[in-house]
Amino acid sequence: MCWKQLTIDAMGPTLAELDLDRAVVLMQGPEAAIAAAFAAIGRTPVYVTDTDDVRTTSAPATVEAVPFEKIGWSEYTDALTLQGPPYRLTYTLAGAYGLGIVKGHNTTGPTLTGQIGYRVDATVSLGLHASIGTLDGTYDAGRFGKFIEDLVPIEVVPVTVGGFVQSTAYDRVWASLAVGLHIDRVKDNTDEPAWYPSLGFGLQGGVDVIKYSSHRLGAYAHLEGELLSDVYFSAFTAGIAVRR
Repeated sequence: MCWKQLTIDAMGPTLAELDLDRAVVLMQGPEAAIAAAFAAIGRTPVYVTDTDDVRTTSAPATVEAVPFEKIGWSEYTDALTLQGPPYRLTYTLAGAYGLGIVKGHNTTGPTLTGQIGYRVDATVSLGLHASIGTLDGTYDAGRFGKFIEDLVPIEVVPVTVGGFVQSTAYDRVWASLAVGLHIDRVKDNTDEPAWYPSLGFGLQGGVDVIKYSSHRLGAYAHLEGELLSDVYFSAFTAGIAVRR
């Protein structure tokens, strides 16, 4: 049948083929014709006027309250197309420069720190830590009295080998604690170099500035010290770290 010949009276067979249980049916025209058309499909119409007033005796629709769910920034991650493959192996390689104290005398110089670990979950990793530095300075030996400065050199090479635990927050800020064997090679003035073992500890932290896949580059700081030592070395250094 041509659609131009399809009238309300002839729509019965056509409508019988349609599943209108979940359909939204809109009609416009005389109220009597609309009522007859809806009756033909077994539906009850709701009339809407030009002012959007609904003439119906049915109960108003209710909206179920949905509890508010707070989402923190740490729960956001990069899009799947930007994320690298899943990984468990982590590493940190940091170069820094700073101030150290050995035998009560100030020294300065560079340090190098490396860590390799296993990622326990999304924020915590455990592993091995190693660091080495070379710092030097001068101090007044006081052999010529307090009016004549008597500067002599002092050098220290601090070496630490141990374990670490690292935690990351907001997928950008991180901190780690390292504990292990610490050895200082100290050369004081003209004395022969001597080695001093102790229990070392270090607190490191940083902020990732650049992220590429699973690799990060950012600012880094390291505070280290030792216990049960004869020279009591401590240092604070800052620099750049690459990590995963």
